[in-house]
Amino acid sequence: MNSARVQVTVCFLICILLIGIMQHWSGATAAGFTAYPDEASHYLGGLMVRDYLRTGSMAPRPFAVNYYLHLPFFAIGYWPPLFYIAEGLWMSVFGYGRGQVLLFLAVIGALIATTIFAVARDRLGTAGAFCCAMLFLVIPDVLANNFDVMTDTAVALFSLWSVLALARYFKEATYRNAILFGVFASCTIMTKYSGGFLVLLPPFGLLLGRRWDLLRRGSFWIQPVVVAILCGPWTVYTKEFVNTGYASYIKASMFIEVLSYIKLWSVEFGLVLSILLFGAWIYQAVGLAKADSLTQLLWIHPVAVLLFQSIAPVGVETRYLVPALAPLVLLLAFSLARLPKWYAPALLAMTVAGYSAVSLPQSRREPDGVRCVVEAIIANPNIKQSLIYVPADEEGLMIAEFAMQDSKRPIRILARPNKLLAAMDWNGNDYVSDYQRPEDLQRYFEENPPDLVILHPRPAKLQFPHERLLETTVRQNSACWKLAIQTCGHDVYQFIGTRKPGDRGMTPGFRHRIGRRFEVQ
Repeated sequence: MNSARVQVTVCFLICILLIGIMQHWSGATAAGFTAYPDEASHYLGGLMVRDYLRTGSMAPRPFAVNYYLHLPFFAIGYWPPLFYIAEGLWMSVFGYGRGQVLLFLAVIGALIATTIFAVARDRLGTAGAFCCAMLFLVIPDVLANNFDVMTDTAVALFSLWSVLALARYFKEATYRNAILFGVFASCTIMTKYSGGFLVLLPPFGLLLGRRWDLLRRGSFWIQPVVVAILCGPWTVYTKEFVNTGYASYIKASMFIEVLSYIKLWSVEFGLVLSILLFGAWIYQAVGLAKADSLTQLLWIHPVAVLLFQSIAPVGVETRYLVPALAPLVLLLAFSLARLPKWYAPALLAMTVAGYSAVSLPQSRREPDGVRCVVEAIIANPNIKQSLIYVPADEEGLMIAEFAMQDSKRPIRILARPNKLLAAMDWNGNDYVSDYQRPEDLQRYFEENPPDLVILHPRPAKLQFPHERLLETTVRQNSACWKLAIQTCGHDVYQFIGTRKPGDRGMTPGFRHRIGRRFEVQ
């Protein structure tokens, strides 16, 4: 094994070790799925794939529908499947606890950092390249993705590899390099549709490099064919879910969106890192026409991400720009390579040290606040728990916690008040409560009796109307509801009202409502 491969291997091992240490130090391994609403969904999507691979008792779609009926907090279909397939395979080998899943995210983060090291090493030297890898790992949004179950770093990894493959194609226009770009681009898109920004790279690359000769090559046109073959079937199969949840979202103008992203980016980076990264991007722009293909494509990459996200039907959040961070760090490495030998490593090392001191303390995670509730319910054999309503403000994290605690799944139906007792989109818009009076909601429960309802008392001003109504209904009907467990700020009520003979919790009315409200058809 040559010295370059040894250094790359050592860099990867150091990175994954450091990320693992930071995960443990921050409390991420013992935290709940509270960092972002999507986190529980990304965990449950992978868990479903893992359970399907272990059982395989039915076709994939019926299995997913049944799984969603019991654990209704994942969105495979709205989101593409690659991340969940990889996560499910990882769970099959290493386990499905939060710590094991975060190790999967640590591998992804370490692969990005190691790729940065491998690319920067030839221009900046071993020490400078390693500092660039470390700098990437301490950027706040990267830390967040290493500490939470999110997909943004997976998009960043595949998009970075796509850029490297496309640069190889521009240097040597072979079918092999063209197919390699098509495969990596497809992996990016099948991880998250925001990876669609990669369609901008080949035409912009042609323009900057004036490589019009490539348009006459069949290998250039094989790239979109590969993407269409690998992404087309899933996209067509799940087209019904395209607007799920975001139909009411209204975007500002592209110009306003781009300015908003740059402003948020600058705030997150702080003054020093903003000067370094944006300064490097501007510096490389000066001689871009004469730069090599890799530099040109790395320069285009953040622009493509910004333009794509400015028209995507999502809010302005810096996590969507995570894929642009590795190219910016590499442009910084290329720019600093012109300094005297040890100036660049010294500057980068000081920056890494400073950002570690600032970012890491702000990245600590709170302990899991619902695990004790879930454990208390599961540990009580005297409580029937086939159908449980989880708290409206903790739907995802509590469903994920139940799933993680169970050795076999699915064994209980976890109902979401936000879907069963009200209607709204994923942004909380177009809100309508199905019930206005406690007696009407109580009648619904008597006709469709649950086993347990978990309440999480909090100020009324923070609750939706149906949350307040649910709490009022349960507490004022003591003849039908019994306080069974009270722990960790949660009240678990058991339904003790009259049940119809043979009732198992899944009444026709409940099944109809679940089919109407959950996106499983």
